[in-house]
Amino acid sequence: METFYCTLSWVLTVLLILFFLILAFYSNILRDEIDNPAAFMANAASMPKYAGKAYSQIPRPFSLAKTQFGLWTVVIASIYVHHLLCIKGCNLSMATSTTTLALLGISAGTTALASTIDKSSMQQPGIIPRHQNQPSQGFLMDILSDENGVSIHRFQNIAWTVVAIIIYLFKATSGGCALPELDGTLLTLTGISNATYLGLKLNENK
Repeated sequence: METFYCTLSWVLTVLLILFFLILAFYSNILRDEIDNPAAFMANAASMPKYAGKAYSQIPRPFSLAKTQFGLWTVVIASIYVHHLLCIKGCNLSMATSTTTLALLGISAGTTALASTIDKSSMQQPGIIPRHQNQPSQGFLMDILSDENGVSIHRFQNIAWTVVAIIIYLFKATSGGCALPELDGTLLTLTGISNATYLGLKLNENK
């Protein structure tokens, strides 16, 4: 029976990842909002692969904040399900995991504040058009780029997110029933990374 539940945890994890990927690439769940369809279509017309396509057929650019929030949600949910079903006698509570609550809180807060910044730029359009009003140029280019192209504040946020996820997964496979705990310094650096991204995002589209 224990083997069955462990196998079930892996099946559920794979299904969760596949479902996330399908939503990511075939819906707008991780994509930016478009506030100027005319500018969006004009930008699309200048790109050969999108020329002649209808608005609904042209993918929006990916959002860095939404992508980060989605990744942490999938990673934490997968670890939780695996520990609960695969480790005998494991009775988990996310409420007792400081790291889990902190990571979800940081990523959720970053997404909320990034959305607020975007809403503000939509309501007060500047001379420079919003760089989000253009078709997707590919996942990596979308999340790395602002109005000036690839930017250092987005790169540092992506790099640190990848590092933090690797450390979290490594600790999750180190044994034990409890959810992984990162030390205070790592959590602080995660917060600083997201704060830096948000602070410099304020100047995008200005």
